[in-house]
Amino acid sequence: MPLANPAEAGHGENLLEVDNLCLRFGGLTVLDAVSLRVPAGGITALIGPNGAGKSSLFNAISGCYRPQVGTITFAGREITRLPTSRRAALGVARTFQNIALFPGLTVLDNIKLGSHVHLHTGLLAAGFYLGRARREELRLHTELERDVIDQLGIRDILRVPVATLPYGQQKRVELARALAMGPRLLLLDEPVAGMNRPDRAEMVRLIRNLQQQRGMTVLLVEHDMGVVMDISEQVIVLDFGRVITAGTPAAVREDAAVIAAYLGTEAQQSQHGADEQGPS
Repeated sequence: MPLANPAEAGHGENLLEVDNLCLRFGGLTVLDAVSLRVPAGGITALIGPNGAGKSSLFNAISGCYRPQVGTITFAGREITRLPTSRRAALGVARTFQNIALFPGLTVLDNIKLGSHVHLHTGLLAAGFYLGRARREELRLHTELERDVIDQLGIRDILRVPVATLPYGQQKRVELARALAMGPRLLLLDEPVAGMNRPDRAEMVRLIRNLQQQRGMTVLLVEHDMGVVMDISEQVIVLDFGRVITAGTPAAVREDAAVIAAYLGTEAQQSQHGADEQGPS
């Protein structure tokens, strides 16, 4: 069943390959000949200044945007022109920079929406909740409890409307919904943004443990450089829609072009924030 399967590609192979990707909106070039490789079974971070094209690249990989030039290959299959739903069915799941849950629905209903990509019941049977539809729904609930709900520690809030939850818990619910899709590739767009320190540390622990337990591949966008350097095996740096370097966290940290384009500015901002806020 998709919820329990690890990534099929072996560790060290490239699960995701992006080649010469160009994305334009009118006269604005957002991604300019972007090429990158994401090895299977690990955590890769995508960093860069605001406006570098990170979220646009995520949108192209997940199918929200269609590039004018270039190819996207997932698990050996080109998916550049596939709709979002087909990519999801193949095992590409994502979270969003701005939480994209349905606030009027309960936690459980939001999570179930992620897993429905793997259901095979026809619309008529599902509408009347008959036979196969009922069996699939019961099986789905059992697997969600085993593979998602208990792992993320959200059983106590399953019947709670999402809109009433604090921000950190909403982030966890969005992660749960993505995991319910049984992803081979999990795209995390700023998973710890806006969190306090304890929530941030807990989310990092969850991501690392889930990746190791499931063997899935994680590609994340994150501005918190402490998180990036701690959790990632590979770091790819974007600036003005171009990849300027890629390598281990240690190598990227020492790269002069990265320091000039991003890390120096981030360090200055972090120090400025610390001076203003004091110890937390």
